[in-house]
Amino acid sequence: MKWFVRMTAIAALIAIAASGSLLAQDLVTDSNAVIYEGARLSYVMAAPVGFVLEMAESQIDDYSFAFVPEGETYTEATVLIGVTIYSLNDSTGNRGSAERIMQMDTSGMRDHFGQTLSIRPLEAVTNATGQPVIVFYLEDKTRFMPNVMTGYFDGTEELVILELIITPDFPRFLAEDAFMEALDSFKTLVQGSLTKQR
Repeated sequence: MKWFVRMTAIAALIAIAASGSLLAQDLVTDSNAVIYEGARLSYVMAAPVGFVLEMAESQIDDYSFAFVPEGETYTEATVLIGVTIYSLNDSTGNRGSAERIMQMDTSGMRDHFGQTLSIRPLEAVTNATGQPVIVFYLEDKTRFMPNVMTGYFDGTEELVILELIITPDFPRFLAEDAFMEALDSFKTLVQGSLTKQR
């Protein structure tokens, strides 16, 4: 899976280089679920059915974590859902713009893949708590595209980016279903509400 194009990480790191992605120690995992306590929100996400959580190898590619098919390793996965949680606040306390990062990502993808790349937003995509997630569908009818969908959730203080990447060996429609299932499991709660429930 190392051959995929990691455009969102590149653009986001340029935009908010001082903050970068959140580190593994910031994440709490329980088997196939991840919990991150952000500045204002807690983020909870579970692996889609048939997928497992992978953290160590995915962090080499600057993901906070990834979901890969059961029985496959990260480096040999036929499909992956890479998730990165970025702080939108730099070291001086300035807030970055989620909208600017999305603009840079789509512009970077178009520059990399060329004018035959179709980037279109999906309408009315929400997470499990009913909040909007901006999702772009990527397609190029002239060649195989490993990057299929990218989703963005603006949590005010953090930006959650989900990327769906496939190999030619994995059916695109099944990958899209798994991506939407990951979004359906993605919840946000008021920061601290998880510790109050314990």
